[in-house]
Amino acid sequence: MSFPAPQRKSLPASTAYVLIGALIVVIALLAVIVALLLNAGSSSSSAASGGNDSAEPGSGPEYKGKRPSDIGANFSDTISFNGVQMSASPVEFNLAKNSYSSDAYCTTVTIANSSDAPFEVGAFDFAMHSRMGQSKTPNELNDVDRLEDQVIPVGGSTLGSLCYAVPFNDGQDDPDFSYQGVGLGGTRLGWTSGR
Repeated sequence: MSFPAPQRKSLPASTAYVLIGALIVVIALLAVIVALLLNAGSSSSSAASGGNDSAEPGSGPEYKGKRPSDIGANFSDTISFNGVQMSASPVEFNLAKNSYSSDAYCTTVTIANSSDAPFEVGAFDFAMHSRMGQSKTPNELNDVDRLEDQVIPVGGSTLGSLCYAVPFNDGQDDPDFSYQGVGLGGTRLGWTSGR
C-alpha cells in the first residue's frame, strides 16, 4: 500500500506579504542606524583633527576689525558656521598686467553650503583690511577668476578670487580678509596670517 507523499501547507498570501513588509522595515531601520553611526564618526574625527567644524562666535585668532561676535581663522583654514564652510587662501600681491588694472592684493575664497537653505553670496560681502584701512570694493580689472554674485544651493559649492587695489606696496603690509555679509546672521568670519 502506498501512501501519498506528505504535502506542505503554504502560507496564505496575506501572511507572506506581512513577512516581506516586516523584513523591508528591518532593513530600512538598519540602514538608518548605520548612516547615523557613520555621520557621528565623521563629525568626531574631523573635530579631533583640529578642524573648525563647531566654530563659536568670538573664537579664533584676532584679525583687523574683529568684533566679539566674529570668528577668526588663519589663512587656508576652513571655518564652519551655521552649515556653511568658508576658507580664504593666503593673500598674494599681484602686479598689474596692463594699463587698465592696478597692483592688488588677491585671495581665493572657497564656500560650501551644507545648511538646509540656499546661501547667497557676492563679491561685496567681503573686505580686505590693510594698513590703508578697509576696502570693500574688489578690483574687477585684474586677470583672475572672480567670485561672482550667486546663490549656492544646498549641497553646492563655489570658489573664486577677489582682488583689492593697492596704492603702493612697500612689502610691509600684512592684510587680513573678512566675510561681512548678512547670510550668517551678522556673524562675520575673518582670516589672518597671524603676524
